[in-house]
Amino acid sequence: MLKKKIIAGLGAALALFAGCVPDESPSEPEPVPITPVSTATALYNVDDGPIRQVGTVQDAETTVTLSNLAGHSVYLVKVNRGSASVSAGRTGHAYTAGPAQNIRAASLPDWPASSGTSRYDGGAVGNGMVRRAHLEAQRYNSNPRLYGHGRSLAAPRSAGGTPQFTVASVNDTRQFHVENAQGGWIQITATLRAQSNKANVWIPNESFDDSSGSATDNKITTAQAEAMANKFDIIYGYETPIFGFEYGGGSGGIYTGQPSGGVDGDPRVQILVYDIDYDAGVSKSSFVVGYFWGKDMEVGAHSNQAELFYMDSEATDNNPSLAYSTLVHEFQHMINFNRKYMLHDRASATWFDEMLSMVAEDMISPLIGIPANDQGHPIQGRVPPFLAVYDRAGITQWNTSNPLVSYSIAYSFGAYLARNYGGANLVKAIMDDNYVDDAAISNGLTATGAITGSSPFQDALQHYGEALIFSGNRKPSGAKVFDTTSTVQIPSGTGATYTFSAFDIWNMENPLTNQNGPVIWSLDWKFAMQPYSIIVQSLNEWQNVTGDLRITVNGPAINTVKLYLMVR
Repeated sequence: MLKKKIIAGLGAALALFAGCVPDESPSEPEPVPITPVSTATALYNVDDGPIRQVGTVQDAETTVTLSNLAGHSVYLVKVNRGSASVSAGRTGHAYTAGPAQNIRAASLPDWPASSGTSRYDGGAVGNGMVRRAHLEAQRYNSNPRLYGHGRSLAAPRSAGGTPQFTVASVNDTRQFHVENAQGGWIQITATLRAQSNKANVWIPNESFDDSSGSATDNKITTAQAEAMANKFDIIYGYETPIFGFEYGGGSGGIYTGQPSGGVDGDPRVQILVYDIDYDAGVSKSSFVVGYFWGKDMEVGAHSNQAELFYMDSEATDNNPSLAYSTLVHEFQHMINFNRKYMLHDRASATWFDEMLSMVAEDMISPLIGIPANDQGHPIQGRVPPFLAVYDRAGITQWNTSNPLVSYSIAYSFGAYLARNYGGANLVKAIMDDNYVDDAAISNGLTATGAITGSSPFQDALQHYGEALIFSGNRKPSGAKVFDTTSTVQIPSGTGATYTFSAFDIWNMENPLTNQNGPVIWSLDWKFAMQPYSIIVQSLNEWQNVTGDLRITVNGPAINTVKLYLMVR
C-alpha cells in the first residue's frame, strides 16, 4: 500500500516552492489550547462504513474508536459549507487520543503568483504550451456594467444602430479592433479565408501564407482555416444542445427579441486568427490561446459589433487540438454571456463561467478527437495542480494573481458535480436556469432530482471531500468520487452521447509533494478555512493502521464547518 507523506509543517511546505518564495520561513504563531466543553465516546467498526461525521456538537470533545482496521489510512476532512471564512481556532480538530495537546494555528502558505517563468503559471496543454486568460476580457464578461455596458446597447440592429458586418464571402476583407503588444488599440485588416455553415475564419495577411509547410512559423494556410471552420461546425452541433445558443443564434434567432444573425446580422460566428499580444516567436511561459470579449456585443469604441472569437495564430499553427479545445471553451463564454446576461440580466461570476467552459471541454473534447488522456484535455491540465492547491481558496473565489489555483479549483469542482450528479443533464439544467453561480447550481441539482432539500449546492459540497479520499479499489459504494463515469444521451434516444470519463487522482502526481494524490496537511496545525472550501489532514500514526485507532475530536465552534473521519 502507498504510504502517503503527511506535510508536517509549514517550513517544509514552503521549501517545496523553491525559487518562488523567500528563503526565511514565517514566524511561528502562538499555540491555541484545546479546551473541551464535554466528552463522549463512540465506537465505529470500519466494516460498517468508511465515512463518519464527527464533532457534531459544537465545541464538544468526543473520543472515537475506529476498530477492525487492516492496513487502512485515516483522514480528517473539514468542509466549510458557509459563505464566510472561518478562523483556525473555530474549525474544530482531531488528534490521536490521549492527553490534550496544544495545536498551533497557522495560515496556509500562499501559492506563488505567476512569475513569468514558473511551471505554476497555468495548466500545461501539450507541446510545453501553457494557456492563460485574457484578463480584461475576463473582467468585462463577469461585470459588463462596470464598463458601462447595458443590455440595451448590446443589439445595435434592434436598437436602431447599423451593424458593421454584412454577410461576407470568401476573400472579403474587414477591419477589426485589436490590442497591440503594449495593450493599446489598433485596427487591422483581415481577409475571410474560410467559410462554413457556422463560422467565418478571418486572417490578416501577416498571419497568412498558403505556401507554408511549417507548423512553427505562425503562418496559417487556407487548409488550416478551412479545418478550423469545419471543426467549429462540429463543435456547434455538440455544444448547443447542452448550453444553448449565442446572441441571435439558432434557427431564425431562437430566443424571443433577438434578431436572427445577432449583432452583425450574420448567422455565422466570426473567428479572427491573429498574433494575440504580438508575441509569436518570443520566449514565454504562457500565452493567450483565445478569448471572447463581451464588448463586441455593444456599440462603442473598440467594439467589433459581432459574435466574435479571437484565436492566436501561433497556437493554431503549432497545436490545432489546443485551438479546437479553446474554441469549445470560448463558445461557452459566448453562449453564457447571452443566456445569463443578455436574456436574464445576470452576469456570471468568473469562477462559474470558467467552470462551465472547462466542463464543456471535458465532455466535448473527446467528441472532436481529443481524448481524456490527451494533454490538451482539462483532466490532464487542471487536476494535477488541483491536488496541490485545492485548499488554498474557496470554490466561489477567483484570484487573478494566482490563476492556476482558481482554474484548477473551479474545473475540479465542476468535474466532480458532473460525474456524480447527472452528467450532461445537470450541465444543461444549470445553463437552462435563469440564475447564475451557486444559485444556478442549486437549481440545476434540484431540477434533475440529483439533490433535494433547501441547500443543494452546500449539500454537494459537503460530500466533496469523499472525492479526495476514495478511488480505485478503495471506492466504497455510494461515495462521491472523481473515479466514476457519467454517460448521457441528449436528446434522449436520438442525440449525441456525452461522457464524463472516470479518473483516479491517487494515480496522478501532485506537483507540490511529487507523490500521487492530494496534499495532506499534518494535524499538528490548524488552518483557517475559506468560504465553501475543504481541507484534508492526517498524522503519520494514522497511516497504514491495523487494529484499533482511538481519536479525540473537538467539534467546530460554528455549524457551517463539518468534520468527517474517512477511512481509506
